[in-house]
Amino acid sequence: MVFSSGYGFDGLVVGLLARGSAFGVVAGALFFGFLRSGGLNMEMVAHVPSAVIVVMQGVLIVAIAASGFAGNRAQTP
Repeated sequence: MVFSSGYGFDGLVVGLLARGSAFGVVAGALFFGFLRSGGLNMEMVAHVPSAVIVVMQGVLIVAIAASGFAGNRAQTP
């Protein structure tokens, strides 16, 4: 059986982004799917490296983690 690389990572990130919401899982999966597909098209047509999409995903993950950390920190006395 052959698995494409990155799907497990994307699945973990989508689950964390959803924060327990079924709608959030669907929306996050679509968003990451569109990013991955757009990155491949961008690489073929505009000759932009697909690593740009990986960087965008990383920035998104860090931003969401930071917002969660800041939200928890603001609530504690």
